[in-house]
Amino acid sequence: MKSGFVVSIVALMLSLASVSYGTDRCQESVSKGEYDKAIDACTTMIDSRNQLTYLTYFNRGFAYSKKGQYDKAIADYTSAIALDPQSERLYQARASAYESMKNYDKALGDWNKAVELGSGENSYLNRARLRRDLGQYDAAIADYGNVIRLDPEKAQGYWYRAAVYYERGAFGDSDKDYRKLIEIFRKEHPKLKLDMLYARLLASSGKLSRDEYDKVLKELRTYVTVYDASSDDEKWWRSISEYYLGDTTEAQLLDEARKGAKEKTLPHRLCDAYYSIGEKKLMEKDRNGAGEFFKKSIETNVYSFSSRYAKAMLNLMQEGKL
Repeated sequence: MKSGFVVSIVALMLSLASVSYGTDRCQESVSKGEYDKAIDACTTMIDSRNQLTYLTYFNRGFAYSKKGQYDKAIADYTSAIALDPQSERLYQARASAYESMKNYDKALGDWNKAVELGSGENSYLNRARLRRDLGQYDAAIADYGNVIRLDPEKAQGYWYRAAVYYERGAFGDSDKDYRKLIEIFRKEHPKLKLDMLYARLLASSGKLSRDEYDKVLKELRTYVTVYDASSDDEKWWRSISEYYLGDTTEAQLLDEARKGAKEKTLPHRLCDAYYSIGEKKLMEKDRNGAGEFFKKSIETNVYSFSSRYAKAMLNLMQEGKL
């Protein structure tokens, strides 16, 4: 249930593993990625009770997690928490292990505790991610709002909140967040190409009115005239911009998705292309065509914003909300 646009749990856990305690072999083996050696070394320390701290249990738990032995990891994280019950990061680590075991109630409980103990954005972001995946949209939106409150000019909270608004059909709110994202990126990351954001903004504005949609199309036309795409990823999203602008056809977009795509890249590009075609057909009042391409996007089995949006649009159409 973990999405590609979320806070990386692995990165979080690696940051924990980087905390050193002396020069013990347990910590050293973890830092080298030698997880079997780490487990042996940590176990020796635990059995001997020599200089035992929460980090010893954490390091062994981390090693177990990396080997996919999540039940053992959870037991060690629980022992670590008993030694340091005020550590936000220990609850974060155990929450991740619970999620890997699909025990979402206990994972959510640990994210709740991590939020209670912490003051940063990571716990809010991860709790919001889980709440979103569980369909708890209002609660997820509230968490992303707290992320934005902590830093109103940072993109991450707006990015994910816009997605949740869009999935639940609150298109006016997603429109506002995508406009804020474009403003932030133009200011903070002027070299970053914005075709993807304009595609998301078009999808939102198209659900509001034809005038709003045409307004964004005009902005997009100005944007692609001024800014060139350089990397392969930028060029791909520029292809989608050109399709929305009417400069290329549906068939040409699909050809572009297949052209030069690597084996791992092709399903992602087809997912994006099918979803984009579905959105345009929906704007053109071709509901049957839109539904067909939304289904194609989902059938690529790619977990991404495009496939999630395609599924959400199908659900809204079936519920008579779109």
